[in-house]
Amino acid sequence: MRRAAEAVGRGDLTSAEVAYREAQSLRPTSAAPWFHLAHLYAATGRLDRGAECLNKAYDTESVYRTPFNNSGLWYLDAHRYAQARAAFNRILELDSRDAAAHLGLGLVAIRQREWSTAESSLRTAVQLDERSVDAHRALGRVLAHRKDYPAAIAAYERSLKLALIGQRAITDGASLGMVDDGRTPSDSAHASIHAKLAWLHAADGATTKAIAGYRMAIAMGFDTADAWRSLAGLYLHSRRWRDATHALLRSGKRAPRECWRWTRRRWRKLRKSFRCWRDARSMMNVADRPKLWP
Repeated sequence: MRRAAEAVGRGDLTSAEVAYREAQSLRPTSAAPWFHLAHLYAATGRLDRGAECLNKAYDTESVYRTPFNNSGLWYLDAHRYAQARAAFNRILELDSRDAAAHLGLGLVAIRQREWSTAESSLRTAVQLDERSVDAHRALGRVLAHRKDYPAAIAAYERSLKLALIGQRAITDGASLGMVDDGRTPSDSAHASIHAKLAWLHAADGATTKAIAGYRMAIAMGFDTADAWRSLAGLYLHSRRWRDATHALLRSGKRAPRECWRWTRRRWRKLRKSFRCWRDARSMMNVADRPKLWP
């Protein structure tokens, strides 16, 4: 294998092919020679032989069928989109049914704001691997951009269900490093996805579901100023003055300057909120007043 790698480094692909063949005969239970031969054949335009070698690698060791069998995700994370696209396309030349490669192309297209291309690649990824958390979430993002809110909500909800049964997002290093204790989902983005769902419900006009979504996200640890401000706006829309005041104060504790700007833009509604709250308190006996703050 070392001689083959050195030959590839020199650009001597003929010698590399011979060396990989020798390695395969010496180590028939190893998938590495077949895998490297597949990519060597792809580089020289012999795609049929490359696909055959790749299938032999998968049959020999199934662990080689993984999203991390190429450098595409690394290039994507490094914002080197041309190289990432080339890496994913190289895999698809050998195996057109590689769901992770289609997912990678979809993620590259999202980064470059090629929404139609992204949707096509991600729908193919979902068809090939319906249990892909990343594919459903990326597709949800594309559908939300198109303002197809019901379909985006369905995609995000499916990703949450998959996370709850143990599926992990391959593009989220924090999730991959989490220990599965059988009680909490191994998904570092679980709470933030609930917040995204709440935003989508609000955009779709389902205020009650949006409020429930933000409360769920906050309870799961997405306790941010933006989440509280969004919740305050929904409470104002629902004329729940006391809850709006409570949410606004919680937001102010986390980001005072941003909260003040938000308050200035909505001062009329907030003034009405405070007046209604004050009038309600004045109508109560002091002994019967409920505790307004937790």
